[in-house]
Amino acid sequence: MIDPDAKNGLEKRQIEFVQIQLIDVQGRLRNVDEDAAKKLSETLDTEDLIHAIVLRPNPADKDRFLLVAGAHRLRGHEIVGRSEILAEIRDLNDDQAQAIEEIENLARKELLAFERVIAVGRFKRRHTADYPSTKAGGDRKSIKARSSRFESFSASLSAKTGRSARSFEEDAALYEALGEDTLNLLGASPVADNAAQLKFLSELAPEQQRTCAKRLADGDFKNVKDWRL
Repeated sequence: MIDPDAKNGLEKRQIEFVQIQLIDVQGRLRNVDEDAAKKLSETLDTEDLIHAIVLRPNPADKDRFLLVAGAHRLRGHEIVGRSEILAEIRDLNDDQAQAIEEIENLARKELLAFERVIAVGRFKRRHTADYPSTKAGGDRKSIKARSSRFESFSASLSAKTGRSARSFEEDAALYEALGEDTLNLLGASPVADNAAQLKFLSELAPEQQRTCAKRLADGDFKNVKDWRL
């Protein structure tokens, strides 16, 4: 994982107004909630955008941009007919862009439970790849001597979002127990935003988890307990 606030991500950035027609929206972690975007658009009639959206140059077209963070703000501007939007343009790679999107959504509590678990699991995976010594604690003294960035993935997320480190540890455990494929199946199920149900599902045998998730997504059952009866 490359820290989205790393030096090379902050050196090349600028804030300016960008034509909305030049912004491409691809591969978002979650879809825009149209109702939430409409509520945000109502404030745009009386006040300007306080927080700029984040963009990065589109590698496929140097004259266009890819949205990194601020999908609801962008959609709000579209609803009220604005032609441009305040944006922070940063020179980011794919990993940095994904990390920023995940952290913003986690901080704003805009994710459903299954989406949050996926976001946290991905963050931990990248963090562990970059800082393997943090996986099992490691030699903290020697790590600190080499880098002031030493911290567990959960402590890092807690500092960035204000949520407790323990809650992120629990989400990461669910990610590891269920896997991304099974979690994505739950997106169309009644338990998509129910952390307790995700925990119940994680307690099933691995071969049962996917079967249960698919039945829930198909609408055959409303919760894990009903499937187990």
